[in-house]
Amino acid sequence: MAPGRQARWAFLTLSRGSVGAKNMIYPDKVRIGATDYYIPFADEVPYDEKHLAVLEEDIRETGEVVIPIILWKEKSTATTETVVDGIHRVLIAGKLGLTEVPTDYHSYATEEAARAECRRLNINRRHLTGEQLSEQRQKRLARVAQARREGKSMRHIANMENVSTTTIQNDLSILAASGENVDPISGKVFGKDKKWQTASKSPATKKPKTTVYGDPIAFRHLRYAPINEMGVVFLFGMVALELGFVVESVQGPYPDCEGKRQIGPGKWQKVRIEFEFESRNFKLHEHDPNGCDVIVCWKHNWSECPPNLEVVELRKVIKTLSSSID
Repeated sequence: MAPGRQARWAFLTLSRGSVGAKNMIYPDKVRIGATDYYIPFADEVPYDEKHLAVLEEDIRETGEVVIPIILWKEKSTATTETVVDGIHRVLIAGKLGLTEVPTDYHSYATEEAARAECRRLNINRRHLTGEQLSEQRQKRLARVAQARREGKSMRHIANMENVSTTTIQNDLSILAASGENVDPISGKVFGKDKKWQTASKSPATKKPKTTVYGDPIAFRHLRYAPINEMGVVFLFGMVALELGFVVESVQGPYPDCEGKRQIGPGKWQKVRIEFEFESRNFKLHEHDPNGCDVIVCWKHNWSECPPNLEVVELRKVIKTLSSSID
C-alpha cells in the first residue's frame, strides 16, 4: 500500500489491496470461517458509505447475510472462493466475525465474462446514485470505443459487456456524436489522412456461432422455451393483452416495465413489472420488493417470495392459452 493511504475499513488485513470506486482500498481476500474469499473485481463496485452503513446495521441485527454471494464456480477450491457479486456483504461478514455466508455458484468461461457480470449486477442496482450510474456508463463507453477500435464486432462487445447489441449500437452513436473517431456501423477509425481506415490490421478471429435452445414448445411464433430473461420479455409481449396487461414502457432501470392491468370492466390499475428468467433471480439481483408489483418469469422457484409480489409463471400460463393464432 502506498504511504499515507489507509483503508477506510481498518478492520481488514490487506495483503496487497486494490483500489475501488471513490478510492476505497479493498483487500485481496477476506477470510470467513475456514474459507478465503477473493475479490478481484472491486474496481467495478461503486462505493456508497451511506448504503454500506445501512447494510452493515441490517446484517448486525439479523446476525447473518441473507442474500447469497455469487461465486465463480470454476475458481472454487476446498479453501478458497472467488466473489463475482456481493463484495460488500463479504466485507461486512468478515468485519462482524461471521463464520459462513450463503452462496450461489455461477459458471463463467473467462475472467472477462465474470467481470462483465459483476459490472452488470452493480449497474442495475436500484441504490446507485445518478452520479454513480453516470460514472459507470462513461467507463462502459470508453471500453466500447476501445473494443471497436480493435475490430471487435458489436455482438462480441455486447457479450463482453453483458448487454444487448442495441445498447452497444446506442453507445457507438453517442460516441460518434461526441466526436469519437469510431464509425458506429463499420467499426473503422478516422485516420490522420482524413479517411476511414480498418480499425485493426489483425481483425478479430470469428468463432463458429453456437445457438442454444430451450425445450420445444411450439407456442405461436415461439418454437422453443425461453432460456434467458430476453426470452421471457418476448413471450410476455405475445400474451400480455390476454393476461389483462397493457404495456406503457420497457426500460433499463429497475423495474423493467410499467403498464396498466385491467381489474374490472372499465377499470385499470398501474402495475410495475420485473422480468426474470427464474423468480429467485429477483432476490439475487437485490431488487427492492417495494418497488415492484409483479414478477414475470419462465420458472417460479422462489419459495420465500414476499406476499406483496405477484408472480406470473409463463411456463404454466401458456398451457391455458391457445398455442396457435386464429
